[in-house]
Amino acid sequence: MLAELGTGILLGLSLAILAGPAMIVLVKTSLERGFRIGLLFAVGIWVSDIMFAALTHFSISWIVESLENSNFKNTLGFVGSLILFIFGVATIQAKEKNRKPKIENMRKREKFKIFLKGFAVNTFNPFAIVFWIGVSSGVISGANDDFIAIWVYIGLILTLIVTDILKAALSQKLGKFLDSRYMTYLKKGLGVVMIIFSVVLIVRTMSM
Repeated sequence: MLAELGTGILLGLSLAILAGPAMIVLVKTSLERGFRIGLLFAVGIWVSDIMFAALTHFSISWIVESLENSNFKNTLGFVGSLILFIFGVATIQAKEKNRKPKIENMRKREKFKIFLKGFAVNTFNPFAIVFWIGVSSGVISGANDDFIAIWVYIGLILTLIVTDILKAALSQKLGKFLDSRYMTYLKKGLGVVMIIFSVVLIVRTMSM
């Protein structure tokens, strides 16, 4: 059990240090809106990852067949790329607001949109699915039963949760030390990075 848990933690750390689209948007959201709203975005990512873990573990053959279908793979990559591109352009063009609503003052619809944003950025990244297929393939071949296998997933998901919380907290702390001018430069830079990621995503999807 401890060995499987340790394996999950190591896999979680390897994914957490990758500067993927979800990480970039999480940092941007936490910088702009604060820790608690950044955390709400992260919850969307976690739900997406838990969904992938369950789907790839119990339906891995169907998912592999779907990814071999070029139309499915390309549609997934195109939607993910388009979402990132729109987020990037919106970030670059966004005007500074003196006051932004705190999470306590936000309507449920606004909160759900932030959650959905995190879910969508992760779900429509085809390389997130590829990662989870790799994890599930290793778990299925290496574990004798589902009870043992679940400890790998627990270690992995908990590591992602802890590291995302740290990313959101550190991003908020960084935002407090930056004046409005540097904050604007940083957010526009993150917007450019999102656009670059959107182009890389669609190119890599087409070449898979």
